[in-house]
Amino acid sequence: MLAPMLSAARTTYLPIVSLVDQFAAYARGMLAGSLAEDFLRQHVSRPGRVEPRDAATALCRRLPDAEAELFSPLSARIRGAFVQARAALALQAGRQEMAVALWQARLARPLAALRASLERDND
Repeated sequence: MLAPMLSAARTTYLPIVSLVDQFAAYARGMLAGSLAEDFLRQHVSRPGRVEPRDAATALCRRLPDAEAELFSPLSARIRGAFVQARAALALQAGRQEMAVALWQARLARPLAALRASLERDND
């Protein structure tokens, strides 16, 4: 049972590294695109005291959205890989059943019939 599952798993490609790299590039782009500079200009350079909690909240709202940009696509890819693996496993199980049925029909039953016939003839 383990061998078909391992074989099915080998046929499934899950690009985790490429998705993480894509998110990292997205985050770098946001930071390089003056996210920090805009934040500092709008919140810190204003007259008066800036509350650290308010500044942190405002900055967190501007950070890259890991859920939308990384975890949702990764979850979708994982679901797709799972579906592919299940389909590959079902296909392999069907092929195994067919191989057993062919072996029974072409070899096991004819040999059993031949043996029974020979045993009858020897009695």
